[in-house]
Amino acid sequence: TMKYLKGSIDFSKFQKLETLYITKADAEIDILNIDTLVDLLLVSIKNTNCEFISSLRSLNTLRISSVSIETLSGIELLSNLKSLKITYSPNVIDISSINKIKTLSYLHVEKCKKLTEFSFLRDNESICDLFLSDVDSLSFIPEMKSIKNLKFWNLKDGDLSYLLNSSTLKTVDFHPDKKSYSHRKDEINKKIGK
Repeated sequence: TMKYLKGSIDFSKFQKLETLYITKADAEIDILNIDTLVDLLLVSIKNTNCEFISSLRSLNTLRISSVSIETLSGIELLSNLKSLKITYSPNVIDISSINKIKTLSYLHVEKCKKLTEFSFLRDNESICDLFLSDVDSLSFIPEMKSIKNLKFWNLKDGDLSYLLNSSTLKTVDFHPDKKSYSHRKDEINKKIGK
């Protein structure tokens, strides 16, 4: 474990590195080329897209928090990515490139204020577990090919009836159980998957 390093680091020297946490980078991070890396955490970095991590072909887990990233462009090349968590990143506006990742089974998007419209997930073939803190509509869910578990906090249009048309959805969890929603949590869970 190396903590609080300053200056630039040549990560190619760490040929067996599997886990890397980068926090509070002073400048944009150069291209990371670490063949063995499977787990990456990025916190408070300056890059505006994901091109700098596009060569991390072994990466399984990516966590992004409080970053300047606006688009996930470049992430589509991460052919082994299974889990993606994006939190507290107010500049993120486009993550549609994740649809090109055939191995991505878990997506968590929390408190990314410019990202509440997720219709680009329509026809997504790989995501099984989905968490969205804020979402405009769930109309895209029935066309998701592998969705099994859905969690959210705030549904703007309140219409949960779309979920009844999903052939793969098994569980739905949300909090709070708002009066403005078309169905209660227990009611929707009884009806899905029948």
